[in-house]
Amino acid sequence: MHLSYKLPEIAGLNMTISGHVFNVLDDVYVQDAVDNSQYNGYGDKMHLAHNAEVFLGSPRHFNLGLSVNF
Repeated sequence: MHLSYKLPEIAGLNMTISGHVFNVLDDVYVQDAVDNSQYNGYGDKMHLAHNAEVFLGSPRHFNLGLSVNF
């Protein structure tokens, strides 16, 4: 989710405040996966779940910003 608001002009400066929320619902999801991982896989080298190495996505996080135009 991305939001921004243009603030009223102050001393001739145009300012915009913005906020960003990433993974708003705080879901657990697979961001990337490697088939037949050489580090975490075991057993046969078939395309099965136990041979995959997965990287989970980031949890919910946010940031705020202020832009000043002069």
